[in-house]
Amino acid sequence: MLKEIRLQNFGFIDQAKLSFDSNMNVVTGETGAGKSMLLSALRYCCGELPAKKWLQKGADKMSVCTIWQVAPQIAKRIAQHLDEVFYDEGCPSTFEVQRVYTKSGSSRQSINGHRCSKAELLTLAQFLLSSTAQNFVHQLSDTERVFGWLDAFAGCEAMADSVRKSFAVLQEQKRFIMNWDRGHHERLFRKDWLEHQVRELGALKLSIEDENIDDRIRSLEQGQRLNAAFAEVVGAIQREGGVVDILTSLHFQVEAALSETDECEGTHALSDGAEQLISQVESAKLQLREIRAHAQKLKEKAPADSDELAALKLRRTQIRDSQRKHRSTLDELIVLSKNLGDELKGLSEGQKQRDDAIESFEDKLHDFLARSVKLHQQREKALPLLNKALNRLCPALDLRQESIQMKLMQPNTNAKVRSATPQLEHYRSKGGPEDDFNAWTPPNAFEGANPFGGGQCLLVYSPAPKSVEHQPVHKIASGGERSRILLAIKVAFAETMPCSLYLFDEIEAGIGGESANALTDMLDTFSAKHQTLLVTHLDRLAARANHHMKVVKKFGRNDEVHAEISTLSSQERIQEIQRMIGGDRNKELSESMARKLLGHQKAA
Repeated sequence: MLKEIRLQNFGFIDQAKLSFDSNMNVVTGETGAGKSMLLSALRYCCGELPAKKWLQKGADKMSVCTIWQVAPQIAKRIAQHLDEVFYDEGCPSTFEVQRVYTKSGSSRQSINGHRCSKAELLTLAQFLLSSTAQNFVHQLSDTERVFGWLDAFAGCEAMADSVRKSFAVLQEQKRFIMNWDRGHHERLFRKDWLEHQVRELGALKLSIEDENIDDRIRSLEQGQRLNAAFAEVVGAIQREGGVVDILTSLHFQVEAALSETDECEGTHALSDGAEQLISQVESAKLQLREIRAHAQKLKEKAPADSDELAALKLRRTQIRDSQRKHRSTLDELIVLSKNLGDELKGLSEGQKQRDDAIESFEDKLHDFLARSVKLHQQREKALPLLNKALNRLCPALDLRQESIQMKLMQPNTNAKVRSATPQLEHYRSKGGPEDDFNAWTPPNAFEGANPFGGGQCLLVYSPAPKSVEHQPVHKIASGGERSRILLAIKVAFAETMPCSLYLFDEIEAGIGGESANALTDMLDTFSAKHQTLLVTHLDRLAARANHHMKVVKKFGRNDEVHAEISTLSSQERIQEIQRMIGGDRNKELSESMARKLLGHQKAA
């Protein structure tokens, strides 16, 4: 049960701290006073509603804190779904749930002081809270909701969840196969283009070392120039008529001239000079030989490979052309070459992936159909019991016996899984040209399949079962009848799916007269076993409450709206029920009726 709730800056409520009775609690007030805001706060605290719209204008943050005392059987079910981090030891009987939202947009939720995710909070909420409102009657025609009720009653929620997941996998594989087939022709063009680009970029064999290609070309060009210079030096020294030959000829001529000259006055000085000249010539010849040898070595060392230089210049031209074509740097070209190769590889492997997906689809479809059959069998076993439980409640809600029925349509499980293998073999035998490609179509057995295992589950109603055929609730039932049918479902499921608190927001909408009395008696009986919190405008229902709260809307100086919630005393309850009966008109009569209603409640 819900023991306490603390609110701060939630909607129109500045601050409130409320306690609750273990049976029936009601909230009343004028229309638009903000009665449903208390129920919204509970739903928000349990993770069901968004936060932003509830932050009070001008406030920095809002918070909702609830304290719950749960029954042992509910505590055990909670322990099976929540991690032990939320427990001190064993299965706790008390839970403190808090949600805080700040103006900056940050949100925080905790269970027993431990931070938790919204998913964990929602997991806990399904055992704490069950909400029903007048605008929830659309659930009666919601196939997923109706299937959920039947599965919960049959105790096959886990099996239904596995069928739902299996169907989701089949849908994903179907989408992949059909998208692949739809883009087959475009993929062929893309593959041709990729092959050309990969072949062109692959021929370049790009690497990070190509960043230095300009430096290598400049080095080779400089080596060629040096090689030519050294070769010219060597050639000048070696060719005929060169410096060495001149010096050698001079050397022989001087020696011959000296040998033929007679000794005479003045010839000694000339002879000495000639010998000195010969010595210089010999030294010059030796130096020239050394220069020639050194120049030859330098020539051999100079990098002057013209073939390599031409190849490098061609490669540089090709790289620059590719860069201009793809508008990319060298690094980007290297990455692009790899990516294009990977994409081409993926396209090449796409056919195999498609074939594998088709074969996997057929295997999973067999499994899905088998699970669906088992699920349908369990549903069929539980359906009569559920209908019996609903029909048992019909008279108490002023409805005819057997007026509510849940019908289960047989899923299409007899269709055979048509294999796609012949299509695959046809495609492979033709080599895969686009004109011979056959698009895959889902097997017949998948037609009519749905996340619920196939078939359909409907909640039908008849105001007179013996003379009027049952039809879907949304087509034949009135608003008041829908509210009572929804209440019957909640009561029927209370034993198999118990919660700590049941919320009813104006469940009596559209109901009056004897039907209102029947609904009041039903909720009174239900509240004796289960804690309920009701927002109501029905005076006789408010008079049955064990705990009565009233919401009053007030306006501030600048027309700010504020809502105040207070627990009513016995005298205040008389005044409030008198207001609900007649307001200020016929005050004495309505007050007398209020006292009688409260007296009936005390007697009951």
